[in-house]
Amino acid sequence: MYWCFRCYARNIGPSGPCERCGAEIAAPPSIAYEDRLIWALGHPDGDRALLAAKLLGELRCRRATPALRLLVEHPVDPFLAARALGSLIEIEGAGPIRALLAELADGGSFLLARVAVDGLRRLDGGSPPPERG
Repeated sequence: MYWCFRCYARNIGPSGPCERCGAEIAAPPSIAYEDRLIWALGHPDGDRALLAAKLLGELRCRRATPALRLLVEHPVDPFLAARALGSLIEIEGAGPIRALLAELADGGSFLLARVAVDGLRRLDGGSPPPERG
């Protein structure tokens, strides 16, 4: 099974026109590895998207921050949103996104709040954040 680089549709061949959108199925030949990972953040196979988010954080890929932030601010998959937030912390550090972390710790989904609280703890030297009120 092959995925269209433009619309993520399944196709039977690795190249040629996509059965859904008509675009070339294959990724552009000169695309960087990090850009392939950024593309994979929108993959319909959630495991691929999760792995891409994890790898982008490990690579500290700054180009991925807008896409990762979008996954956090407009979550479709709570597990992917939490992994994206963890990767944002790895890439940017918790300090520059402190306001986002505080907002999510106080009112985000359970998974996002947990990652946000852990990020805030790093800033505070391991001490728990103030009680929610």
